Amino acid sequence: MRADSPIKTLADLIAAARAKPGQLSYGHAGNGTSPHLAGELLKVTAKIDIIAVPYKGGAPALNDLLGGHIPLTFNNVPESIAMIQSGALRPLAVTTAKRTPILPDVPTIDESGLKGYDTGVWWVLLAPAGLATDVKAKLYRDSAEAMKAPAVKERFQTLGATPIGGTPEEVAALIRTDYEKWGPIIKAAGIVAE
Repeated sequence: MRADSPIKTLADLIAAARAKPGQLSYGHAGNGTSPHLAGELLKVTAKIDIIAVPYKGGAPALNDLLGGHIPLTFNNVPESIAMIQSGALRPLAVTTAKRTPILPDVPTIDESGLKGYDTGVWWVLLAPAGLATDVKAKLYRDSAEAMKAPAVKERFQTLGATPIGGTPEEVAALIRTDYEKWGPIIKAAGIVAE
């Protein structure tokens, strides 16, 4: 939210959306992006009707938010942290299961009353199917080692991300779980990637 918005909490946002169904809009980085899905999950979880407005990236959505063209946006922390720290934007909540270290005073949506809400974003190193076992093992070992490096951890933290790492089997399980979680949301919202 813009810092001058009368909406100060997630509860305020939900109340405003329920008072004017279909009249509040939210910007996001494009159809099928994680910010878009975060907004759609909020709609389903909070049982509110807000309109998704796709942009060609998070920066244009933030520009329109700052310009007063849209009342809110779902955006990734790395893209919006400077505007939050400058006081131009007010975060209502983070969409992850846990608070982010870079914004420790901002509650999660779960903490704000929508139990179970979590749209944690992850990035993973993938390789073609059928990759030789020894090559796959080396890639895993080298990338796991790199994730432990203090400089890498520090860089991720300044961006609001937390390096975790995981085995190829854990990553495959994560992908399956997210596929099952997001499939119904994507289908219900009629989301088609551009």
